[in-house]
Amino acid sequence: MERLKELRLHITFGAVATIIMGLLFLFWADGIATTFARVIGLILLLIGGTQFLGKLFGDVNRSSGMLIGGLIAIIGIWVILNPESAVAIIPMIIGVVLVVHGIQDLSLAFAGRAVKMPRWRGALLVGILDIVMGVVCIVCAFRMVTLALQLIGIMMIYDGVTSGLIVHNVNRAEKDVIDSHIIRETTDDEGNGI
Repeated sequence: MERLKELRLHITFGAVATIIMGLLFLFWADGIATTFARVIGLILLLIGGTQFLGKLFGDVNRSSGMLIGGLIAIIGIWVILNPESAVAIIPMIIGVVLVVHGIQDLSLAFAGRAVKMPRWRGALLVGILDIVMGVVCIVCAFRMVTLALQLIGIMMIYDGVTSGLIVHNVNRAEKDVIDSHIIRETTDDEGNGI
């Protein structure tokens, strides 16, 4: 019984922490995205710097390892200094992939039309939609990351609220069972003349 109370307490604290994190993601998504990018940049700087120095002072001096380590460190510095640009690269890459796939779908749709493929217009529509989504990803790259973080925030708030409600409902149901058990015992004791 004590373990169950401890579990509920942990779930309640976890629910509150999740709601707070969700609110941060929802209302401070831009700041979280740039902070996350800076952390990744710092990690890249440490990895690249460690590799560069390890090859520089190691027993075997390998210039290719130093070059790779140096490049990773430079990328890390760039990400730290330009976190918005670094965050925006991911949706841009996805956007380019979508545009390329859209163009491929368009060419396939027209090839299907040439051989009288049924529903070739559906493939044409898919290609156009891919291109539009790709352009939106490229043009609104940083906003896409912010929107994704805000959606994650909403999901976290939902998770925290529902976890808290479940703990509350279980506690209330148990209290009702305990209260009814006490009332039943009291009634039984009075009926026995005790």
